[in-house]
Amino acid sequence: MFSSAEPQQQDGALAVDELNARRRRAVALRLEGCTLAQAAQDSGLSVPTVVAAHKAWQRGGWAAVDVRPRGRKPLGERLLTAEQEAALCEEWSAPTVGVWTLKRAVAHACAVHPALQTLAPTQIEPMITRLWQRAGLVPPNRWDEWRAVTQGPLADWWQHELPGLRQLAREADVTLLALNERTLPGRAACQLAAHSGRGTASWRITAAWPAQHDWLAFWQALRQEVGQPVWLLTDNPWLSRTPALTTWLADAAHGVRLIHPPAQRPVVPEPSVFAAQ
Repeated sequence: MFSSAEPQQQDGALAVDELNARRRRAVALRLEGCTLAQAAQDSGLSVPTVVAAHKAWQRGGWAAVDVRPRGRKPLGERLLTAEQEAALCEEWSAPTVGVWTLKRAVAHACAVHPALQTLAPTQIEPMITRLWQRAGLVPPNRWDEWRAVTQGPLADWWQHELPGLRQLAREADVTLLALNERTLPGRAACQLAAHSGRGTASWRITAAWPAQHDWLAFWQALRQEVGQPVWLLTDNPWLSRTPALTTWLADAAHGVRLIHPPAQRPVVPEPSVFAAQ
């Protein structure tokens, strides 16, 4: 057992075998009812590492708690070839029905390449995320952008109104998501995205800048993915000015509501506005 008087190594400086032994010890302590602080102290790990190890156990049992040796595997030992990785990225980049989430992308990759099923979630999820990053598919998180604003109406809203809105969402069994949209780098395709407050992303690719039917398809897919009503925070006022979208949103049976935080940047008209002039 590690005492508080013992100097703890940085988790990243530990040998893999030692790190895995400590991760298993930390999970065992949590299962015995120890607090995070107690488990971290007794295992000699940081609190974030204890949290990650416990979540890995919840997802995949004891086999998922261990981490792999650091460093990229030699080409001959990699489970996917470069061509297979590129093919996965191409499928994720194509306009499609529904939404992509990390969970769905993992299931898709494992179905196409059964060898990936040998990996623990703590191994395959970072791999999928790296492929997304390489393909430019990691959507920007609007929560992060809003959090970085330190003054003005948006900052006041973040500090004084958002906590109450989150409480209302919890009481109403509603999921609160932040919307974002962007043109993919170097492409005509666009990405519609929604992030939870914890950073979990759901996204969908459209062939061009999203039209009304693209937004409706995205919202319906989000509602189905989440499994309960959703409140969508967006700083895109066009979504509430379009008759077809407004009519659809007015039907409470759809379980989708738009909420607009205060504007923090000039409103840029949609491309269709320029075309109409």
